Amino acid sequence: MLTHDFCGNYAPHELLPRGARLSSSCARALVQELSVPSSSRLWKFTSWDCIDYFCYFAHAVAAPPPACWIAVAHRNHVSALGSLVFEGEQGAHELFELLQEPAHAATQLASITKYWGFDGWLVNVECDIRSPAHRRALLALVRALQALCTVVWYDAVTLEGRLEWQNELNECNEAFFLASDMFFSNYAWTCASLVRTQQRATHLRRSQDVFMGIDVFGRGTYGGGGFNTPETLALVHMHGLSCAIFAPGWTHECATDTGATEDSSEARERVFWIEIGKRVPQRASILRAALPFSTNFDLGWGRGTWAEGLLKSPDFYVDLEHRQSVLPRASEQPGVISYCSNIVWDGGYSLRIESLNASGSPESIHLFKAALRFRPGEVLHIRLVYEDSSAQLCLRLGFACQGALVPLHLVPATQTSEIGFPSALATERCLLASKVESREGQVHRWEDDDLDEPTGRDSAAVALASTTVTWRTCEFAVHYSAVVRAPWDGSLNADATLSLDDVDVNVAARTDVNDRLGDAFAARPPRIHVGLLEVVLDSSR
Repeated sequence: MLTHDFCGNYAPHELLPRGARLSSSCARALVQELSVPSSSRLWKFTSWDCIDYFCYFAHAVAAPPPACWIAVAHRNHVSALGSLVFEGEQGAHELFELLQEPAHAATQLASITKYWGFDGWLVNVECDIRSPAHRRALLALVRALQALCTVVWYDAVTLEGRLEWQNELNECNEAFFLASDMFFSNYAWTCASLVRTQQRATHLRRSQDVFMGIDVFGRGTYGGGGFNTPETLALVHMHGLSCAIFAPGWTHECATDTGATEDSSEARERVFWIEIGKRVPQRASILRAALPFSTNFDLGWGRGTWAEGLLKSPDFYVDLEHRQSVLPRASEQPGVISYCSNIVWDGGYSLRIESLNASGSPESIHLFKAALRFRPGEVLHIRLVYEDSSAQLCLRLGFACQGALVPLHLVPATQTSEIGFPSALATERCLLASKVESREGQVHRWEDDDLDEPTGRDSAAVALASTTVTWRTCEFAVHYSAVVRAPWDGSLNADATLSLDDVDVNVAARTDVNDRLGDAFAARPPRIHVGLLEVVLDSSR
């Protein structure tokens, strides 16, 4: 679980009504401010495949997540939560008003989630509750709310009404946990309290529902937060429990407080989530139930909008709700995967893939986790749009099929290839047909070829150069016509499904340029830009 709490929350671009867009002038001002070291108004999160829940936390009684965060979370199959926070005397007064009619309050809070389209609430009660009647009403409110939406109970007030953070799951807060879907422990836990929590959660058979808090700012948290957060997370997972990362905007807020540049905060963010990604399983981004799948690799903020390789508008934009795409997991190798705002097919960015292998031997680069159950007779349509300006690399797209990579070769339209799956799968065949079309034209690109991140310069002052870029559109139709033999008696089973697990690209030097690649590599590694990836399933046959 990721708990937001960034710079006071509700930044200008987050206050827009659902479906509204920030004007180009406001977007330009916001992006310009991002180039100032003292600015940290825009936390740019892209590592959605590392988390299951996104909680928008603000110090307000009821803080629904902004429409932009709800949209991008759901696009990545992540649940979006708001926060209910009752702090001090004022918070106690607001809470006691709700507790007059707990069932009615639960209905109203659930109606907010339904209206705005998010999934539930984190309930954080940080005030004393002296009245036994109020304590009973609070438990009734939590139960009633949990019946209508997702509820996460935060470890603060105890069952006896005392504001005493337990930093573990114990008899003082277990009743609230049992009335909720999940439990969020305060951050000041120790190894001893972690073990006690593990034992109690295991006894309740709800280990995965217990989230141990980690404050990235390190305020009393085990391990000190910051870049030690991944190690703390690994320790929690070793005990079979879940993690709740609080205030990950530390990568931006602390970087700017010390006078670091925006590039530094971006680098800190990248390193932080790469290390987190090493310690958590990647969540599937391509799901059968969510097909068709499409990504143009747009980050949701930037400068310039392209359509089919042509620059349509040079304006700045900040638009997470409509424009941030599903993005691949960050690579540990800097430069292997990056985002380019110069050569773009659709939206504001393309995915730049560089070969770091000077020998020209193939490199496999992981993009997405998939969870596709592919049945006989079904056809999987795949469309890939890419650009290879260096003409030095060849690109292969592949799905990992139950652990074995099944390549989809980019072959001329006149060719058809049959690819057999590993014999261990006992499949007969999978027929692959591909069609390649090329489109060449004059397109605009930013003058500085290495300027990959939008800056605060006025768009009119940025020189545009005209250049020729060839985009290739490759379309595949994968026909799964398998007949599987049962391993126990050899009988035929025409209903067997095939599991497609991972989406990878394989980059290698072209055979005709491999000999001369070394000299050119020293000046600049060869690059390929991927502008669009679409996956559509046809199950009508």
